[in-house]
Order: sequence, then C-alpha cells, then structure tokens
Amino acid sequence: MPLGELVTFSEGEIEGFIDHITYVESRMLNGGRGMSYPFSIDRPSELTLLVINLQRYSPMPPKWRIWINDFSLTREFKPTWENNLGERVLSSIIYDVSPIVKEGRNEVTISSLGGNVSLLEVSLVSVFREHGFYTRYNLRAGGVQLRPGEEYMIKAKGSGYVIVRSDCRSKVRAYQGITSTEFTLDPGEANELEIPRTEEFRLVHLGEGKQGTVIIPLLYWMEVNEPELSMELQTTRSIDGLKIHLINGSEFPLDKVILNVMHNGVTITYKVLRNVTANSSSSLVIPLKKEMQGQITVRAVGVKGSYRKVLTKSI
Repeated sequence: MPLGELVTFSEGEIEGFIDHITYVESRMLNGGRGMSYPFSIDRPSELTLLVINLQRYSPMPPKWRIWINDFSLTREFKPTWENNLGERVLSSIIYDVSPIVKEGRNEVTISSLGGNVSLLEVSLVSVFREHGFYTRYNLRAGGVQLRPGEEYMIKAKGSGYVIVRSDCRSKVRAYQGITSTEFTLDPGEANELEIPRTEEFRLVHLGEGKQGTVIIPLLYWMEVNEPELSMELQTTRSIDGLKIHLINGSEFPLDKVILNVMHNGVTITYKVLRNVTANSSSSLVIPLKKEMQGQITVRAVGVKGSYRKVLTKSI
C-alpha cells in the first residue's frame, strides 16, 4: 500500500479556467543565495495560490524567508502539512497570494537562513473568470510514495497535470483509460505528465525488488468545457522570406500564440504574439536565406489559460 497522501488544497467550479506555471528542477537551499522563480499574470485572477514542496532529512524545521516582488511574505517555516517517509520529510506549504501578485511580471524568491532543505517544486496556480469556459477543478499536493509494484489511481472524468519523481532509476507506466505510456526516471529526476481527457488515470511503479521509490508530489485535475477555438494558419514562401498569416476566428481573445519556425526539424525562429483579439488576423514575415533548402515547418500554438490548440504547416 502506498505511503503518504495527496491532500486537496483547493477545489471548486468556475465560469472560467485554470492556469499554472510550475518549476520542477530540484534545488538545494543551504544558507546561500536565494532562488528566484519568475512568472507572469496577464489579467486579474479570482485566486492565485503559491505551492511549495520541499524535502529534508533533518527533523528540525529550517529557517527561511520568502519574497514576492518587494513584499516579504514570511520568515516562518509553517508547513500546511507534512509526510514522513522513512528518513525524509516532505513538506507542502500553500499561500494565497491573490492580494500580492500584480498583472505582468512577478517573482518569487526563496532563501534559507539555516538548515539544508531541497526545493522540489514551486508552482503558481491561478483561477481566471472567462465567459464561455466552465471548469471543475481539484488541486492536490503532498507526497504519495510508490514502491515497486504499487500504483496510484484517480477515477474521475477530466484531464490533469501530474509530477512524478524518483530517488533511483525507475520505470513507470501511466494509464489514461485504455492507452498507456511508459517512461524511465533517473535518480532525482522529475517528469511532468499532461494527462489528456479520460475517466481514469493510473500510475504504476514497474520496478522490481524492494529498492527505490517513486513520489507523486503534485496533481492538478480539471474537467473543462470550453468553446471551440477557431484558428487558421496560412504560410507562403517568397523571395522576401516566409510570410505567415494567422487568423483567430474565435469569439474570444487568446492569451498568446506561440510561433515556432523550424528548418529540417531545427528551430530557426521563435516568436510569441500576446493578447490576440477575437475575430482578428495578423501577418508577419520571417527572413530566410535564399539558398536555404529542405523542409520548413511552422507550428502555431494558440493558448487560452490551460487550453491549447496546435496547428502545423510544412513547406
């Protein structure tokens, strides 16, 4: 039976959508320079939560300080909950930072004033109101530990975002309904899983023997009903370069459109178009060398909160 638990720290439903930015690179805080995590908020949110997952091997709580922009959030180490998994302690700290964050660029800075602690994940998750979107959501943090042969399952209609970590080289299989994906984790590595719509999700540790564990520290689950995102991508190559014409035929604006131009699979241009209005179009020209041969591929990703639409054109 798996050890630990994932605890729901926020759930509800809204005429709108969920969006998040999550950093998963493990970093050690040992009294040195603080770690900074930038993030942007493009519009006022109904709710923005800061989620921090940490790991330590000492029973003594560390001393630390957290800043958001120029605001000192706390000096006190006060976990929302903790999981004791053998010699290590996993701590989850949740803050409602809705009154503190601002539109545009923000930055979270975390510094240790004493004691060794590993930052595992830093996540900013926001709830936005938007007409035409409807989302039922369940956000969980903590730590479920899977030993070889054990599994974690969520039986609920929707899609999700899951983080999986391992303390040794491990094989893991993720089941989404009748489909499955197998992957390998190296020691200390984290894998982010984007779970497509399903009615059941299972994660199984395929390792053999008693050595090595897999940890699930974060899970965001959403059932989303969204309007149709209508987007068209047109491309033409000429002596001036590559002309790209993008049409947003949706009845709502897009947060951004990410354009990636590749030559034989290698990115040569990367652009982000922000605040794309409803029922609008835009054009741009990407300079290309006249002697450039081979396949040119343009990929456009329309983004509205957690919703994505991908279009690809090859020339």
